[in-house]
Amino acid sequence: MRIGFYVEHANTRRSGCRTLDQRYYDTVAKMLLAGEDLHELHGFRPLLYPIFLAFFYKLGGNWGVDLALLVQHLLGIATGLLVALLGARLFRHRLAGAVGGALFLLASPAALLRGGVVD
Repeated sequence: MRIGFYVEHANTRRSGCRTLDQRYYDTVAKMLLAGEDLHELHGFRPLLYPIFLAFFYKLGGNWGVDLALLVQHLLGIATGLLVALLGARLFRHRLAGAVGGALFLLASPAALLRGGVVD
């Protein structure tokens, strides 16, 4: 199911328009790579996600956005596995963990609204 979310996400992200957050994260990531002064932004937002993007922009070159998107989806799968493990441990029943992990992995908002790179 997550592969389907990834394919849908990868095929539609270039056709939409960027939201304010996506534009901000992309701009800050590119500013970090260029070594520009971030004081021009006149405000403060956490820099962890733009640093994450800048890393994959640098690592992947022209494919940096696609690489960041793939890593985000892989992290979503890892989160689903953690939900399953925690559910099994918390309720002391493997089926409870499997159901919790499956529900998380099937939830499209968790897959499509993660992070700022959608576009």
